[in-house]
Amino acid sequence: MADDFASLHRRLKALESNRGAVLRFGTVTEVDEKAGAARVKIDDAGGTVTAPLRVMQRRALKDQEQSLPDIGEHVACLFSGQGFEQGLIIGAHYSDKNPSPARPAHVWYYKFEDNTEIEYDRQEHRLTMNISGDIIIKARGTIKMNAAHISIQE
Repeated sequence: MADDFASLHRRLKALESNRGAVLRFGTVTEVDEKAGAARVKIDDAGGTVTAPLRVMQRRALKDQEQSLPDIGEHVACLFSGQGFEQGLIIGAHYSDKNPSPARPAHVWYYKFEDNTEIEYDRQEHRLTMNISGDIIIKARGTIKMNAAHISIQE
């Protein structure tokens, strides 16, 4: 039992002495939509689960977006070097178990869980949407369409 305490004491001292930023990888265990945060299990730290970490977004002030990871998603986290309480989730990443959709670099692609897909090809100047449900458009002003050709198919 003394060896366990000695080992724990050494690990604790090592963590306390680390004051630089640390990049760690883990798996999301819980998501808090209201706070825009998630808890992450860090496998290489004995399965330690972090405090709620804010999830990095592209816009969060005047323009806002929210894209939170799913429970079970593999994420990269950046910590301030003072344990797993101060940090943020900087993004999800692909792995052998969860491979990339392998689109060309000039294609922006988004696929939802229900298989809805939105894709923009910058070289072809083409937006493609494959929607698994309804499309609802609301406008406070006029909706204008201008196209060389309109084709409606069932």
